[in-house]
Amino acid sequence: MSTRSETPTFIFDIDQTLAGGLMLLHLQHYNRSLSLEMSEAEILEASQTYAKTFDVPQIIDYRKENEEKFQNERAYLRTSPDLHRALAPIDGAKAGIDMLSAYASDIRYYSVRPQEVTEATTDWLHVHAFISAAELVICVSPKDKLERVVEIATKKGTQVVLIDDSLKDLLNAAVELAAEASPLVNDFSQLTLVGFGYDDPAVQELLANRGESIGIEVCALPSWETGAVMGLIAKLQFVPIPAKRS
Repeated sequence: MSTRSETPTFIFDIDQTLAGGLMLLHLQHYNRSLSLEMSEAEILEASQTYAKTFDVPQIIDYRKENEEKFQNERAYLRTSPDLHRALAPIDGAKAGIDMLSAYASDIRYYSVRPQEVTEATTDWLHVHAFISAAELVICVSPKDKLERVVEIATKKGTQVVLIDDSLKDLLNAAVELAAEASPLVNDFSQLTLVGFGYDDPAVQELLANRGESIGIEVCALPSWETGAVMGLIAKLQFVPIPAKRS
């Protein structure tokens, strides 16, 4: 692949891509509000062991007889501005975006979150000094996110790079759009999906198991370590934007 001449738009997911610790905060809240009597060590271990709070044994046991109370607390957490402001940035995320900004025409953030936490999300981006923090779009689903991202590629006529940990969900959405004969499929070639937290073998396995060709470039970004970000830059082969003269 030759060096690309266009300057892309970079779009970043937030939860589990830029912001971490959501599982830990959820479990700490459930432990207090539902009186689960988990120790801090147990909470930490569970947050590192299980992919979802639904999988934690203490949550499973509680829900057997107290489902309504659990769902009430879950609804509270989903729309809690305080919780979303309390998330910790993933190590290296800000520095990684700053590196990628040298190759981007613009930087944006797209997150599948309730509308109630829009202001808290923008505040979080500002507090942690993420570039272009005001460029936030709240989406209702992975499919909605994918449609909005491809529409940018259509409008601008250049490549759009979406870095997101929900790669499987986005690929499913792409297949769904193709099945619907959406005109957006015509611009799939202008989209690059970067699976955050994936390595190259994991991405290739995901694509191989899928079986469909969707026409979207897909690659991996295992972490925000400098070497991983530089590897992504080399793989995408975009050229830096010349520095503006003062």
